[in-house]
Amino acid sequence: MTDRAQSTLDFAVGVSVFLLAVAFTFAFIPGMTQPFSETVRVNPATADRVTDQLAGDTLATPGEPYRLDATCTAAFFDAGPDGDGCRFEGEGFDERLGLPYPDRATPPNVQVGLYEGASSDAEALYWDGERVAWPEDGSPASDDERLVRSTDGRTPSGSSSVVVSRRSVTVDGRDAHLRVSVW
Repeated sequence: MTDRAQSTLDFAVGVSVFLLAVAFTFAFIPGMTQPFSETVRVNPATADRVTDQLAGDTLATPGEPYRLDATCTAAFFDAGPDGDGCRFEGEGFDERLGLPYPDRATPPNVQVGLYEGASSDAEALYWDGERVAWPEDGSPASDDERLVRSTDGRTPSGSSSVVVSRRSVTVDGRDAHLRVSVW
């Protein structure tokens, strides 16, 4: 048996280990329970997946990714003809996006638009009744003809966290930009 008692150094090491264990617990336990919370976290993968799906497959001319079929594009946005023969399914805009909507979580808000340029202030293209038209071709008769739609009819507010994904595409031989915003 030794005559040695607990020293100050032993006490400091023990308290330090205890405090690290407590800090670790408080830091990681909330993250472990997060998948069971009632909201969906917005992440870049959702925006990229929707953009790639639309530009490369759903709205694209078969066999030519990023070259959008003008008639099917207008039908996708509900601005023009019906979607017979197009590569998307479902009646509603939400269904056409193909996003999974969990039963217990709030789904993300998604806005999809076809624009003349890549900048945030670029004007949206529109359906003039026969073809996809650019802003320099004139102005749409109503906002319903603009090729911009969102899942809940709103646009992202300045206070919300928004992830934006863009792809350069071709419509009727002209360059355009497909923009998907998720918040």
